[in-house]
Amino acid sequence: MSEDQKERKFTLEELKHYARFCASYHSDELPPYAEMTTEELNIADPFVFDFVMSIDDARAQYKDVIGQHLVKQLRKNDFKAEYFPTGKEAADYALSFVKPGMSIGFGGSISLQEIGLYDSVRKAGGVPLIHSSTTIRCDEILEIQRKQLTCDLYISSSNGITRNGWLVNIDGTGNRVAALAFGPYKTIVIVSLNKLGGSVEECIDRIQNVACPILCRRGNRANPCRELGYCTDCNSEARICRVYQIMKRPPNRSDFTVVVVGESLGF
Repeated sequence: MSEDQKERKFTLEELKHYARFCASYHSDELPPYAEMTTEELNIADPFVFDFVMSIDDARAQYKDVIGQHLVKQLRKNDFKAEYFPTGKEAADYALSFVKPGMSIGFGGSISLQEIGLYDSVRKAGGVPLIHSSTTIRCDEILEIQRKQLTCDLYISSSNGITRNGWLVNIDGTGNRVAALAFGPYKTIVIVSLNKLGGSVEECIDRIQNVACPILCRRGNRANPCRELGYCTDCNSEARICRVYQIMKRPPNRSDFTVVVVGESLGF
């Protein structure tokens, strides 16, 4: 657009004509979009988009808005809370609490694996308590899960978070929700915005019909949702959705921080 076009002033008749066009949507004469300034477009048609940024920037700003809103809601609910756009920033924040020799419990989590926390904790001198390895025996797994209840720092993800700042989790054995509720000296929950639901019901629906079928397929669990792709509220012995936890406030006398991440993590 030339400088002359930017400076051009439209007459009231021209703007009225344009407004009539927008109202009817069947004029043979196209409106002069290319010749109008942004201000004139807004006067003539408030529904015309003025694209001022890339779609990636718009997505990032949208996530920032939602993330900051969640932080406000979480703090209103007495949680400590922080927001970071990326998983790496969230991992760095969690690592700032790790000191050499500290016992660090982990709730089984793809999100934590994706941001490299297991290896990072080892490098920082922490003693990781990880029960999800395929190389340890069942009795060893139970022993690790019990130790997680009294560890120095417990780091977990959350299956879901509501818009008003409640944490929603579904567990099979109950070790993860038990450690979230009581035991560790400090707890950090890292939850990404793809786990956000408008309500507890929406979160549970997403967990049962998205996360659980994926997890059953990954772990080769012989549950109906593995084959069907949705929950049937089964009675399978291998059922993994057994313990449901809704955390509206941090437990009494706990040091509990929720870290919200804009980047999608886990499932």
